[in-house]
Amino acid sequence: MAKFKPEVLGGFGEDIAIRYLQSKRFELVAFGVGGKSASSDLMKSIPSVSGYWIGSSRVDLATLQFSNDNAWVSGKTPSWADLTEDEVMLLASVCRSTSKCDMRDSSAKKCPCASGVGLFSQDNLERVFPKGVSVLYKDGVKQRRSAMHFAYECSNRFSELIASDHRGEVLPLGGFMRDNELISGYIRKLWEKYAAKDLNLPYSGADIRNAGMTTPEAEAMKNANRARLAAFPSGHPGRFDYIAKDDTGLVAVEVKVNTSKMSYWQELRFMLLNKLGHRTMLVNVKGTHESLERSCLNSDFCGVMVEVNNNPAVAAKELDGYSFLEVMESVPRNWIYF
Repeated sequence: MAKFKPEVLGGFGEDIAIRYLQSKRFELVAFGVGGKSASSDLMKSIPSVSGYWIGSSRVDLATLQFSNDNAWVSGKTPSWADLTEDEVMLLASVCRSTSKCDMRDSSAKKCPCASGVGLFSQDNLERVFPKGVSVLYKDGVKQRRSAMHFAYECSNRFSELIASDHRGEVLPLGGFMRDNELISGYIRKLWEKYAAKDLNLPYSGADIRNAGMTTPEAEAMKNANRARLAAFPSGHPGRFDYIAKDDTGLVAVEVKVNTSKMSYWQELRFMLLNKLGHRTMLVNVKGTHESLERSCLNSDFCGVMVEVNNNPAVAAKELDGYSFLEVMESVPRNWIYF
């Protein structure tokens, strides 16, 4: 009877939560998913936005960056799961005036943002071929890569711009997708700052390799590193499961099954989203292993319970010395770095 690995209840819970939210007329996109082994056909049908989501409703950035041909990838992501075209172009304008860019500096007329409009449009990305960027080789032959393959790189830069724009001077605070990316930037920068300042692992990768990787000495080194890492809250970066939309706007959704709890980082995301005026939702699906699986297979809610907690109270607080404002003030202004 098992449709998924029996021990994975999360897949059952998400499938049930999706059907429940859809029955309440929510539209959904998955946020930061990564090949879950317990995914049902329903879960796989939900469009997703990756970590570099800017422009994703116009082009599947993560796919295109690894593509060798010019076949257009037609994504299913709804337009609301992205910044507006005007906001994207504003970021492009700021990027052009404040950042270093090999593509732009090598060929100002043939870089992705040269057109001034429709940065991620199919027509624009198929037309321009920027210079000054790395190339791919296929069977030893250099491939000519069109700008659509570099939209991912532009999106990365825009994410950095939003991180430096934590006061909303370029794009006003209050847009869910913009603020969600800002919070992702904060969590990413927090880790970078923590790793550079406080992590100080006892042993390097070279130390472990020199010790033989799997020898008792190497395992002791790994355990010492793990003990140091344990001082940092687990579950990083703590993405939530879905971004949902109803008639009143967007909401961040996390799904938990039975007694499963949100991680520190998920709670921190919810806390910051709430502070910025956005809605969050914790969907708790409860049932036995058998009833959860049966509910999935029969596409009904018999034998299971779905509890919805809007704007749930969370215990997470910003780490001492790594507050949102302290970390984001350290992001360079007027210069994007890579």
